Amino acid sequence: MAKMRPCVVCNKQLAPDATTCPNCDTKDPFHTKRNNNILAGVVGVAIIAYLAFEHFAGGLNFLG
Repeated sequence: MAKMRPCVVCNKQLAPDATTCPNCDTKDPFHTKRNNNILAGVVGVAIIAYLAFEHFAGGLNFLG
């Protein structure tokens, strides 16, 4: 049996594959959607910063 995880809203122990909490009815009991959004934002900012560096600073010409 898989290790139970607590709901971030009410702390009730849930199966790790639960999509809702039957106790408090939250739709994201482990905040996985929020974590995925943060990761997507960080990756997006990194890509934009790299492209801006390549465009405005001429890239990494000093390497070769």
